[in-house]
Amino acid sequence: MGDEHPSSFASKDAEIAYWKEQYEGMRERAQTIEIDLLEFQEQSAELEKELEGEVERLEKSCHELKSRNQRYIMEAEEWKMKYYDSKKEMNESLSSMTRELDFVKSQQEKYKSRTRELEQDNDDLERFERAARSSLRDMESRYSRALERTAALEAELEEKNQLMIDVQRLKDELKELNLELNLLRSRQHKANAAQSTGSAANGVPTSAVGLPPTPPPGSSSSTTSQNASNNEVSALPHPTAAAGLARSNVIAGGDGIDNPVRMVQNIMGRVKNLETRLASCRNMVSPLLAPPGSVRSGIPTPSAKTSLPMNPPSAASAMSPLTRMRMARARSMRAEITRRANTGLPSSSMLSRPGATGG
Repeated sequence: MGDEHPSSFASKDAEIAYWKEQYEGMRERAQTIEIDLLEFQEQSAELEKELEGEVERLEKSCHELKSRNQRYIMEAEEWKMKYYDSKKEMNESLSSMTRELDFVKSQQEKYKSRTRELEQDNDDLERFERAARSSLRDMESRYSRALERTAALEAELEEKNQLMIDVQRLKDELKELNLELNLLRSRQHKANAAQSTGSAANGVPTSAVGLPPTPPPGSSSSTTSQNASNNEVSALPHPTAAAGLARSNVIAGGDGIDNPVRMVQNIMGRVKNLETRLASCRNMVSPLLAPPGSVRSGIPTPSAKTSLPMNPPSAASAMSPLTRMRMARARSMRAEITRRANTGLPSSSMLSRPGATGG
């Protein structure tokens, strides 16, 4: 077909032959093309079937892929939402943790400062405890000395009471001796008067008589006899023996008339000295023996308690229960102080008591 046909022929037969030849060629070619077409149709049908199956398979796969894609998109949206939520939560938790971290840092600084303060307070408390223990030991030593002095004072008080009993007995004996002395003086005066009358009648001097003359009051012989009697009294072991010796001296002569008086004066001086010492010691010991509440509030001075009556039995009966009560109170105080010192928890009242007592 691509050949160009001649425009003119030599004859009609040549033209007919030419066109027959062209026809035969075209018919063969058409048959070939028809065969090729049939083959192509068969192949195209098979290919169409294959392509339709492939299309169906691809459509099915595409549908599956679309559904999977949709599912993946939904999962991606979910994960995106989860990511946003987790990011939001993370930001919130991060801000919360930042605030907590700032709070913890501030608390740590506060605790560090508090720890330093507590360490300083602990050091102060340890120093205070050492001072308290030292003052407690000092107070215990002073309390022990006070107990010893109290025991000594009680012994001296018993001795004083005994001396007051002896003084009262000596006063009674002194009264009896004064009565006997008056009787002896009257008898001696009568005897001297009768003797002087007899000696004047017989011409015998008074010095020849064995009885000594009665010395006048206030003379030097009475002073000498008093000094001698003082020496005798100082050698006596007990007032009863002194009273017996004084009575024997009075009966023997009359030079020992002032022995009981001097002895009574000495005993009274000793009693007054003991009362003074007892009052001073009570002033020092009474704060230790007082109850805990009365140390700060003030204690009445024991001067009224130290003025004992002159009746010795009543004084002994009045002082002994008071002394026993104070000793029991002092022992209870000492036990309380020892218990607090052993437990290591000294109270403010017990710690402030040594200062009040020492003052």
